[in-house]
Amino acid sequence: MNNRLNNSVTECSETDNRGPSIEQIASVQTRAMVEKEKRPVKLLKVTTISGLDIGPEELKEKQRSDTTLKKYWDLASKPESKEKPQFVVKKDILYPKYASKQSDTKIQLVVPTEMRE
Repeated sequence: MNNRLNNSVTECSETDNRGPSIEQIASVQTRAMVEKEKRPVKLLKVTTISGLDIGPEELKEKQRSDTTLKKYWDLASKPESKEKPQFVVKKDILYPKYASKQSDTKIQLVVPTEMRE
């Protein structure tokens, strides 16, 4: 068996009625785990959209200056309501909030008018 075995003894500072306790921990690293560590990390495939090469500060500025988004900023500042669409602000960026029947909550980015096709 070519598994690596690491033993370590940890003393706990907490005491109970029996005095200080000592725990022994054993960890195993299999051949498959060692091989997986050697492989390079797969990069996440992300589609790029031309024209969206802006940073968060510029996006914040464009969202705030877009007059068509004023009502959504107002909705984000009000308490949540089941009758109205929900909007949230995270790190000063506006997102609509969607709740599905499976109780998954999703948010999407609100794109300012000047950046839409």
